[in-house]
Amino acid sequence: MQNIKIIELLNKIPISDIERLNELINSSKQTKTDLLVLYNGIVSNITLPQKNTKEYLWNAVYKKQPFNDNHFRKLCFELLQFVDRTLALIQLEKNNDAHKLMTLEYFSTLPNNNFYEDKWNKIKTATQQENSLLNSQKVFFEYSIELIQYDYLINNAAKSKTNNISSTSETLDQYYVLQKLKLLCHSINESKFTNYNAQFAFQDIIIGMAENTTFRKNLLIDLYLDIYYLLNGIESSKTFLSLKKKLETLYSIDHNELRIVFQYVINYCIIELNKGKNNFESELFDIYKTYIKQIDDKIFSPFRYKNIINISLKQKQFDFASFFIDEYGKKLPKINQQTSIAFNKAKLQYELKNYDTAISILQNVKNDDLTFNLSSKVLLVKTFYEKKEFQFLESFLESFRIFVLRNKEMNTASKKIHHDFIKIIHRLMKMEFASNKEIESFKTKINTTENLPDKAWILEKLDAF
Repeated sequence: MQNIKIIELLNKIPISDIERLNELINSSKQTKTDLLVLYNGIVSNITLPQKNTKEYLWNAVYKKQPFNDNHFRKLCFELLQFVDRTLALIQLEKNNDAHKLMTLEYFSTLPNNNFYEDKWNKIKTATQQENSLLNSQKVFFEYSIELIQYDYLINNAAKSKTNNISSTSETLDQYYVLQKLKLLCHSINESKFTNYNAQFAFQDIIIGMAENTTFRKNLLIDLYLDIYYLLNGIESSKTFLSLKKKLETLYSIDHNELRIVFQYVINYCIIELNKGKNNFESELFDIYKTYIKQIDDKIFSPFRYKNIINISLKQKQFDFASFFIDEYGKKLPKINQQTSIAFNKAKLQYELKNYDTAISILQNVKNDDLTFNLSSKVLLVKTFYEKKEFQFLESFLESFRIFVLRNKEMNTASKKIHHDFIKIIHRLMKMEFASNKEIESFKTKINTTENLPDKAWILEKLDAF
């Protein structure tokens, strides 16, 4: 396959941006004819790779002229640069704050004019009055307009008696402390899940500044300071309850910013659960419920979808799980929707002990996804076991074993995990009349088997003997 960077780029751009790109490029007087023909040729055949070849595109631009590879490369490079500049313009159109800053900065360079001062006053007043959602970019924007004003006053002799030193310093402090706090929280969180470890300069000073009443009036600084306390184990119980309450009532924070805050709190709950603090299972469920109440995700993460359903089922919140599976399944990426909804409906029916319904759902969904197939087979094993259909289960386990043995997509580790599961289920079916010593020995084997699917369920079944 030919590697043409401009085609690769245009293939990655969303349709809405391609439409705006078409408008700007085709209306620009700077667009050379050959660049315009090349661009339109690529875009019109974006879904037809057999036509987006060097030779085909060359003929579209230069008709019967002999193909010249060096000339074609130069043309593609010029088009790539032109598209880059146009995409920057599209991004500027989307970002109202960036547009204001660039306009303001341009006006500040004009000699002896009132445009700048009028513009700055309007932007400053609007920033103070607007009720837009708070995020790091807004804090940076407030600092940026003060900095532009500071430079303007410094460079205009007539304005030299006026200054905004204090307000520039204050907004810089707000932005600096917020960004350092975010990096600190990220660093601590990484150290809990990976081998990352780093010390930050002026860490104690930054925390001291953030604890100042003036800084804590900034909702983002207040939130990230709480997260810093939480991750460092500083009055953890009190801080967690405080954060939980704040998340239930925060409506003025940008959703992208709020997602990060929620993830820290979710991670904290998971860490506490891993320490054996089972009460955090209900806390995590509450946090997830607050998340979907506060944040309207247009596309819902399949990973988060699965986790919310799992915690709902563990908490026996079956009505909520049923609602969530249907309503939020519609928000999953199209490629995940059908199988994710079906599999989780089967899990719900299993938990409700509607075993025949669970089996029917799983057997009627056809999908080539390996993860789905393995998860479905594990759930079917559990379902057949609960129905005490041991003869059928024996047969199913054998077909499962052959599936694992012959599957070329599975790596060695995954094969071992599922072979171990199959062997343990075989043995579990024969444990009804085992001695206490045999049962304890079997429990030890289960507990020492790494990454065993549904380990807790197997131990639960063993305890029932």
